[in-house]
Amino acid sequence: MDNRVIRRVVAAGMILALVFCEIARADGVHMLELCKRSDREIVIAYVSGALERADMDSDTIAAALEGALERSDIEKFGLKKAWIAIREYCTPGGDVPYQAADIFCDYLLLNPAQRKKATVDVLNAALRKAWPCPPISSSH
Repeated sequence: MDNRVIRRVVAAGMILALVFCEIARADGVHMLELCKRSDREIVIAYVSGALERADMDSDTIAAALEGALERSDIEKFGLKKAWIAIREYCTPGGDVPYQAADIFCDYLLLNPAQRKKATVDVLNAALRKAWPCPPISSSH
């Protein structure tokens, strides 16, 4: 494993360990309460960890299927689909964790029916709505 991957794993683990007690049983209702605080560092840390995990999962898929990119368009299409299954949104760049935390909190506020769902599901729905990925083309 290269140093970049090791650093990402350690960073994600540290972030998740710091906030685990606060959000271990969290759903959207609990997270909305955290969003209402003047200091939203717990929400930002959770979102940052979730984004980092999605990046790591995407990297794993890319590494496992790297050879497939050279073999066929069908495998390229499959790789794109797998990436989207892990990460259903396309980030715009910039200070993404803070943007994503704002999007997440706004989504919770505006979608009360979603609050009983698991936090990660609500986060993915919010980011998918705010940052949709372009459609996947089966052509190269």
